[in-house]
Amino acid sequence: MKTRLIHMALATLLLLSSCAVSETPPHSPQYSPSPREPSASPELAYPSETPGQVVVLPSDTEPPTANPSVSPSASPTPTSEPAGASQEPSPEISPSQSPSPKPSTPPQTFSGRVVPELPELTFEIHSEPYGNVYTAHHIIVRNGGELYQEIDLGEYSTEQEGITCASQDMDFLLEDMNYDGCRDFRVRDYVTSTPNNQFLTFLWDSAGKSFVFSPELSALTNPEFDEANQFVHSRIVLLPDILESSFTFDVGELMLQAETRRHLDAERSVWLVTVSMRLEGVMTVTDQYEEEYDGSI
Repeated sequence: MKTRLIHMALATLLLLSSCAVSETPPHSPQYSPSPREPSASPELAYPSETPGQVVVLPSDTEPPTANPSVSPSASPTPTSEPAGASQEPSPEISPSQSPSPKPSTPPQTFSGRVVPELPELTFEIHSEPYGNVYTAHHIIVRNGGELYQEIDLGEYSTEQEGITCASQDMDFLLEDMNYDGCRDFRVRDYVTSTPNNQFLTFLWDSAGKSFVFSPELSALTNPEFDEANQFVHSRIVLLPDILESSFTFDVGELMLQAETRRHLDAERSVWLVTVSMRLEGVMTVTDQYEEEYDGSI
């Protein structure tokens, strides 16, 4: 009986001991975290700009700030620029600033025999519209389709860029202008609103078998060629004066032979006319008179 009581006492002690263990509070040092709860990590992960890629940074590094000018789905484009090279932004041209192409025009062509020993030469004038006139920079001379001579008009023109004319043919004229039996040519120099017209004249050089620029003939205003009497006439209007001159060629050079000067009087009623002629090698006044002014020049 005594032994049985001892056994019962031991069993009671063991039961009390078991209950004490099962009632241990959850925040006691013996508590272990649930395996589903994430543990602190020394690394920080954030999404990359490249789809499907994750970049991992140390925990003390802040995530990069998104660039608002770059779409998250756009991958950076590799560049072939060397390191450190500066990239200048290319200028943007709006449609209104884009240069408009100039309309092209077919060349004006003229053909004629210059000297008997040569076949016909062809003259090509390449012009283009320039406002309400035409401009040209070169004249190309061909012999049977082959290039014979090219003349840069800008080298001789008053405007130093080319010639201008109201007509596309540039007032081209092919005739003997110094009365040596060879045909020469001329084109207009520039357009003017006055009655005074200037031309560029090129004479045939028999020795060099090419055309050369004539400063003397090109300096004349409104030149007219009188092949029958071998005179070259010019007329310039500078009101109140009008000057008409007549020249001949003497050993290839222009020589003034006669001159008529008209001066409009203050009342604009009459012209005072003075005529001069070359006598014995000297320009001499040969006549003076009045002429009624009819309003025309």
